[in-house]
Amino acid sequence: MKLIVLILTCLATTPQEDCTRQTAIDVREVVAGSLMECAMAGLTTAASDPRGQDGLWTKIICGRPAKEEHAANGRP
Repeated sequence: MKLIVLILTCLATTPQEDCTRQTAIDVREVVAGSLMECAMAGLTTAASDPRGQDGLWTKIICGRPAKEEHAANGRP
């Protein structure tokens, strides 16, 4: 099962629930082969991001690509 690691960089003043693809100042995607790889890729990226000291924070979201999600739910 292929997963997408969505890495959002948001301003520190942005509440967690408001940090989305649309509101983030930087959006990165990484492909992972398993849930463990997804978690490790996200944590590694967040830990190595030097912008954490610049009033920014990183939100990591692991999930299936949209096409696979729709197929799993019976939608084209």
